Amino acid sequence: MTNMIFSKRLKKEREKRGWSQTDLAEEIHVSRQSVSKWETGKNYPSIASVIATFLCYLHRDRFTFP
Repeated sequence: MTNMIFSKRLKKEREKRGWSQTDLAEEIHVSRQSVSKWETGKNYPSIASVIATFLCYLHRDRFTFP
């Protein structure tokens, strides 16, 4: 259940910012295919990638978790 929440939230936040999967991938230094797999729930990021994604959102849009 938590993994599904992560997948949906990642996609929602990326789209809210108008970023493509490629845009996000380049920001956090992973492949576009990795972002796609995370958003579809086929694979999940390492903790380092999660932190990089959070910092990317925080830095670019002052993103905050509820």
